[in-house]
Amino acid sequence: MKAIKVLITKFVDNSQPGWVECEFLDINNKKHIFQDKVPIITTEYLDEESIYPKKGFLGCEILEELVFDEKKALKVTTEKPWDIETYEGFNEFYVFPNQIIDINI
Repeated sequence: MKAIKVLITKFVDNSQPGWVECEFLDINNKKHIFQDKVPIITTEYLDEESIYPKKGFLGCEILEELVFDEKKALKVTTEKPWDIETYEGFNEFYVFPNQIIDINI
């Protein structure tokens, strides 16, 4: 599965299994902020006493490979596999290829 590298910035809720906030920058340096369950964002155990920031990931699907200003970019969606969106309701983004990793979940 493909995933966008994110930075987990804080623990936000103790509701099982725990919720965290995470973010990443797109190709235009726009910050996108998400909240979701800890096991969706990382394989590491996290709680309110963990030290942040931490590295994490958001499952995604690559929709298209593009070139912007002579740089390769990817159009991705976080709608699949887990229907995750930002606070603003976005789930499609343009990212650089080095922001995408393969994960085994």
